Amino acid sequence: MWSRVCIDARLLWPVAAALALGACSGGPRPAPEAPPTPVEAVDASEPGAEGQPAEAPIELPARAVADFERAVALMRAGQDIEAELEFGQIAAAWPDFAGPHINLGLLHRKAGRLDEAEQAFRAAIERNARSATAWSELGVTLRMLGRFEEAAQAYEQAIAVDPDHAPAYRNLGVLADLYLDQPERALAAFERYQALTGEDQPVGNWIAELRRRTGIPAPQAPAAQPAVAEGTPEAEPDTASAQSPGGSS
Repeated sequence: MWSRVCIDARLLWPVAAALALGACSGGPRPAPEAPPTPVEAVDASEPGAEGQPAEAPIELPARAVADFERAVALMRAGQDIEAELEFGQIAAAWPDFAGPHINLGLLHRKAGRLDEAEQAFRAAIERNARSATAWSELGVTLRMLGRFEEAAQAYEQAIAVDPDHAPAYRNLGVLADLYLDQPERALAAFERYQALTGEDQPVGNWIAELRRRTGIPAPQAPAAQPAVAEGTPEAEPDTASAQSPGGSS
């Protein structure tokens, strides 16, 4: 099990977490939780890049689209107060739009207002229960609140909504290994994450460590099929033993 210093480093932003984790010893460096990114799409039925919309998109006027894009730009520029005001106004003006609530949740969480972040993510889910991003970010927030089982349920719900949503697998792996003491569950989650993303390190080291602890070997690569020599005819079926429909040869 990782030391508490290593675990708490996971609460930091990605760059700081990488520096803090570099000081940890005794095994491979853990992969941090998937870093949050602002939701940029303006379609309330699919506020993010999780594949095809599950429901019909909500028609938004050009003003709403422009306001949302401006708020995202403010958020990316680190102007969090201005971005929060913009997203709040958009959420009030277009109450069926899930995207602003997700980004408000990210801003609340960054500021340490975890209860408000949870409320924002749940508001997004109420508007679009098929947003894997909203479920996954809710899971991160619940984990930070110490509600580990609820966090796992949120990650699993994100995966149920979108089986290819890679961040949910990574976040579930972190939670299962470091907080729930479920290394087999963590291994399965990290393997799926790696299969989806092709990421080598640092998740590869964590997978290797989990295999060592659980005793679960790496899956064997399928054996290569022998090549048929060019010009060699394939074997003909054994017609001597074949029966006619009437049973006589």
